Amino acid sequence: MFHYFPYYHPYYRVIYNKPQYYRHPALPPVNPQIFMKSAKQSTLLLKQAEILVLKLSSSPDLSKNIMAAAQESKEKIVLQLLKQTGVTSDLRVMFNPDGIHIELSQSNEKVTLFLRWSLEGNI
Repeated sequence: MFHYFPYYHPYYRVIYNKPQYYRHPALPPVNPQIFMKSAKQSTLLLKQAEILVLKLSSSPDLSKNIMAAAQESKEKIVLQLLKQTGVTSDLRVMFNPDGIHIELSQSNEKVTLFLRWSLEGNI
């Protein structure tokens, strides 16, 4: 006796998927010299960042003046006050009610500090 099933096929379908071969582009040989040079120059920036952070953490007057100038959106004064710490690298600052972002840069290397002055919000 033959039963009819609407989704039944009396033969097996053979599904054959060809294996996919992915070609990766040829990569150039690795030369760590530029990477090593960048790391060495970054150590100079880290020393500058250390000078800056030590001055900010040990001088309540300087910190208060920077916060007051930032609160009034006086970016040039904030930069002048940060330069007074003895930092010689290029500085770029951004601030908001939660804290300050200080970017120290020299040639192609950058070190960014995120310092809080408020416990609320995200920096």
